[in-house]
Amino acid sequence: MGRRQQLIQRGYALLQALPVRAPRRPRIRLITAYDDAIADYGDIAAKNHADYAARHGYAHHVYRSGFDPSRPPAWSKILFTLRAMRGADWVVWIDADILIMDQTRRLESFITPGHDFILGQHQLPNPHANTGFFFVRRRLWTRALLRHTYSLTSVIHHPMWEQIAFNILIDQYRLPRLSKVPARNFNSLYSGACAEDVYQSGDFLVHFAGQPGKVALMQSFLGQQVR
Repeated sequence: MGRRQQLIQRGYALLQALPVRAPRRPRIRLITAYDDAIADYGDIAAKNHADYAARHGYAHHVYRSGFDPSRPPAWSKILFTLRAMRGADWVVWIDADILIMDQTRRLESFITPGHDFILGQHQLPNPHANTGFFFVRRRLWTRALLRHTYSLTSVIHHPMWEQIAFNILIDQYRLPRLSKVPARNFNSLYSGACAEDVYQSGDFLVHFAGQPGKVALMQSFLGQQVR
């Protein structure tokens, strides 16, 4: 481990050790973002998310502008997440190609004690964290991690965008307050090479990442929601 990495690791360790004062019921903000290029299915997803948030009393926001024009749009989820932390205890990011299928399950049920960053891990092509849906507590170290992710300019145009940057960092540093859980806990894929990652009836959500014809797929799934 190089000197710079040692210093960053030490900083993360100090920030993660700061005490957390958790309210009786955390203030949770559910957010997504999409531009006009994907508004055909983004609008479908945003209504699904809004209905879910209204049912459970969560704040909900859809970002339609404010994207960093120098990068592919997916990178801006980091900027929007940092912005959304103001006035929230937890921010939950959800991609615009995801439908929440079990509308009865509350987000609090996925939050585990001792963790400030929670996201799903897929198995193929190799084990990796998926940034399509994640929980992040408003803390100094989580802000630092997000900003550090955004700073990895060498991978701006990598096909996995911000997700590869995030995986580089969480593989590089010891982050005990970050939790990677099996993908089907809350980030099931519509299809994939690994059955452990693929949506089954009863899962919390379905993620149509990389699928063609997302509008038709989403419309076909809306009638299967658990309400």
